[in-house]
Amino acid sequence: GAFINFDVNIDVVDTSNDTIINYTVSDGTATDPSDYDGGGGSGSVTIPKFGSTAQISIATYDDSIFEGNENFTVILTSVSRGNSISDASATGIIIDDEGAPVINIVNAAQAPEGTTGSIADISLSHAASVDINVDYTFADGTASNGVDFTGVDGTATVTAGLTTVGIPATIITDG
Repeated sequence: GAFINFDVNIDVVDTSNDTIINYTVSDGTATDPSDYDGGGGSGSVTIPKFGSTAQISIATYDDSIFEGNENFTVILTSVSRGNSISDASATGIIIDDEGAPVINIVNAAQAPEGTTGSIADISLSHAASVDINVDYTFADGTASNGVDFTGVDGTATVTAGLTTVGIPATIITDG
């Protein structure tokens, strides 16, 4: 939700002409246009005569998905008036402002004997751009595993972009 600014400098000031610098923008872990505005992948900046600096400003976009920090690259491709490029690329880092999702168990079910399926859900406070694996174990309460229910410890995967996954178990019919 902010701009990342790249300063472009020349070491010999032209007092007669503007200097035009062309550049490209390429995805790293960030993608254009969902994470930033790469201007269609290329652009140019002008350093006015008597000037020595121009700025390439790239807008970034805020979202509500946990994805970690992401990056993209700006590459200078050409410069006018016979100037040369000594340092052609720079990486912009978009700092993710969403924290890692908070994990909870929700929707614990009361199920009749003989029921098979999800007995509760693992829920994330917000979606993530990657799969989130959550290990779970069963513990006896007033019901005993293997006697009253069958629950196998495991790992549940909340698929990228989603916020819930069920925890499977079977309620044993004991007469």
